[in-house]
Amino acid sequence: MLSCRVGVQHIEAVEDAVQSALMTALETWTVAGLPDDPSAWLFRVAHNNVMGELRQRTRRRRILEQIANGGSDSPENASELLLAGEVRDDLLRMLFVCCDQVIPVESQLVLALKTLCGLDIREIALRLFTSEANVYKRLGRARSRLRELPHLLGELTGEQYSSRLPSVHQILYLLFTEGYLSSHAEVAIRQELCDEAIRLAAILVEHPVGQTPETFALMALMHLHARA
Repeated sequence: MLSCRVGVQHIEAVEDAVQSALMTALETWTVAGLPDDPSAWLFRVAHNNVMGELRQRTRRRRILEQIANGGSDSPENASELLLAGEVRDDLLRMLFVCCDQVIPVESQLVLALKTLCGLDIREIALRLFTSEANVYKRLGRARSRLRELPHLLGELTGEQYSSRLPSVHQILYLLFTEGYLSSHAEVAIRQELCDEAIRLAAILVEHPVGQTPETFALMALMHLHARA
């Protein structure tokens, strides 16, 4: 997942890169046919697109810093140019990153469900009992706040994990609910969403920060409905 690789503060660049990859696929596959692994092909092209965009931003930033500093290129400036895309992380950790307290809880949920869990605006609006317009507003506010955060978002303390745990519980619950009670008339159960929510919850209960009654209750609820 590109947002995990490059950091959620670059989510707009990721979405642009994915759209560009889809357009490239439409043009290329029409002529050359489908590749052996279309998903891997799309990921590679989108990854190259977003990394190219981030490197261009870095070069522009370096030029501006050099102009501001009279053309100097100090080691201090160079050390600030580390791309967040060079930091590998997993989906569960990124959920905790999205739940930063500077972002309102409602916007945390929208950001995580849209960016990391793959739900669309209509599905999120239904699950949060709000309008699609409100979902777009919350998503925009969350993205704006993320751009204000430090780049090293993955370095969370135990206290930060604990304080963000309730929001992560809500995200996993909503993800499972969309899987178990699908909002799509043509499919009653979206098994892939149920499985992903259970997988993430299972990882969470194995971590000390997640070993709480609320986490175990959420895990039990998921298994109860999954077996029904």
